[in-house]
Amino acid sequence: MPKIASYRDLEIWQKAHGLAKEVLDVCESFNGSMTARAIASQLIHSATSVPANIAEGYGGRIGKELMSFLFNARKSLTETDYWLLLASERGLVGKEKTERLQQGYVELIKMIHALMKSIG
Repeated sequence: MPKIASYRDLEIWQKAHGLAKEVLDVCESFNGSMTARAIASQLIHSATSVPANIAEGYGGRIGKELMSFLFNARKSLTETDYWLLLASERGLVGKEKTERLQQGYVELIKMIHALMKSIG
């Protein structure tokens, strides 16, 4: 098993960070309408909050503190899922891209649940 020296070594953080970068790329392709900008802003905020909360929680490395940040990451995941759905319904993100991102978030939710369960 590889040594974990930083939050960057955590598989769960790597997955969350990768998905956040994909969301940033998707948002850059949005048109310039006020609605698109508003949805992009919310998407970016919620998607980047996930790896940020995992990193911040790892920094504390204490059961209850880490658990609190994992709860926040899970809430941000759910929020991101909603914003992706809305963006898709508004024609800002294609169906295939939306489904792929949402599948990634479902996998990440499972990872967070497993980690939370292991912490207690």
